[in-house]
Amino acid sequence: MDKKINILVICRSNSGGVGYYRSYNPHKYLALHYQDIFNVDIVYGFPNTNIESFYSKYDIVHFNNCIDEKGITLSVLKKMGI
Repeated sequence: MDKKINILVICRSNSGGVGYYRSYNPHKYLALHYQDIFNVDIVYGFPNTNIESFYSKYDIVHFNNCIDEKGITLSVLKKMGI
């Protein structure tokens, strides 16, 4: 594979529930066992920086909670093709 797939995982916590079993744990597995294919960054909480510049290095953004109430982040991600 020419380029690794960059994945951003946004979790509220990794202590249990959906955040652990559906977000943290599977992506940690990808990072450990498929590091030649995937780069996985896991952050806790939603970034408050410039949306486009922050997300531009990722191919996939995974989250299980509302990013923002107005849906601005989703619109930007869709426009960026993420």
